[in-house]
Amino acid sequence: MVNVDREKQIVKAVARIERSSLSPEIYIKRYGIPFSIAQFYRYRSRLSEKGEEGLKDRRQDGNNRKLDKDEIAFLRGFVKGRMIVSPSEAQRALASEFGTTVHRSTISRVLKKMEVATGRRVLEVSNKERVSCAGFELIAALAVHLGWPEHTARFVMDVINCRGSEPQPDDPPNRYGRNSKGQFTKRYNQRASVRKMRFASIELKRSKKDLRRMDIFHTSTKNLQRKALAVLALPLVTLNGQVRTVNVALGNALEGFCGFNYKQGTLDQFLRELKYVGASESLLGGQVQFWYETWGRSEIDLEMPFLCFYIDGNTKPIWSTKRVRKNKVTMWGRVMGCLEQVFVHDCFGHPIYFETYSGHGPMGVYTLSMMEKVERYMEGVSNHSQVTRVLVMDSAG
Repeated sequence: MVNVDREKQIVKAVARIERSSLSPEIYIKRYGIPFSIAQFYRYRSRLSEKGEEGLKDRRQDGNNRKLDKDEIAFLRGFVKGRMIVSPSEAQRALASEFGTTVHRSTISRVLKKMEVATGRRVLEVSNKERVSCAGFELIAALAVHLGWPEHTARFVMDVINCRGSEPQPDDPPNRYGRNSKGQFTKRYNQRASVRKMRFASIELKRSKKDLRRMDIFHTSTKNLQRKALAVLALPLVTLNGQVRTVNVALGNALEGFCGFNYKQGTLDQFLRELKYVGASESLLGGQVQFWYETWGRSEIDLEMPFLCFYIDGNTKPIWSTKRVRKNKVTMWGRVMGCLEQVFVHDCFGHPIYFETYSGHGPMGVYTLSMMEKVERYMEGVSNHSQVTRVLVMDSAG
């Protein structure tokens, strides 16, 4: 359209469309009207509200004005060689050169097409995915980053190799009490040898058992690392002991932590076999060495006249119908069956060692023996020849 009679041509075109028996969309397509169906409705609305004055082109006054070729060429020369150009600077330059005012959003779009930095930080859109128990993956990732699974698996393998080198009983297994598939029946618990050894100590049971038949003697280091991570996640997937099994919906989160969705039977067998091989003492000592090496000697080996250790106890209730040792449980305000865990921290608050006692843990009685164990475990990594140690126990100790 010619700019001079633009409004008149729009008025005539709208009038012809309204007089026609065809629909506006068909009429525009058939006769090549130079505006779209959406523009037709806008023009008709403006004509009914403001008349021909509503059709006036106000782009030359700076309202929604599009830049022409000369102005775009001027902007290209203006931004050339400049790292950052703000839309306000470009607006002032256009107003000074051509005497026109352009909206800031128009300038921003033009600068964006020219790939010019405007100084505004573009927010990056991140894809968020909701995962069950995703917060615990931070702990699992930290454990993998520090090498805790490899360290734990190495100590377990050392215990397995040590037990495997010991002489094992060569007596053939007694099949009495099992069916043809090797499954246990009720007659197994009626055997005299089983009834006699039921409440025997683990050391006595270990001497009567061929440990090389256990699955843990035939597993790989990678499997030990995965199972160690699964055991680390047990407080989460069991809701801190409120759920007695991992064969629930929450237990499926183990696959995200350790790479395999272990079931209750597998983890229970793994823990029982660790008990039979006697890995607890080695693992406790290994944890002392692991955390001492992880935190580094820069903080611990300070030039101090003494080393300070804090000893504290934590009581956890046991809900059981069987006879267990009882003590005061503060969190429940009652005397009930419980376990007391005694922790040893260094002067920086890092946990170093812990022991678990049935009922009440007499810290005053076992403190010196615990410190002897800590010193023995730290002999290989500490360079303290002789130093004064200060022990601080809480009021319950």
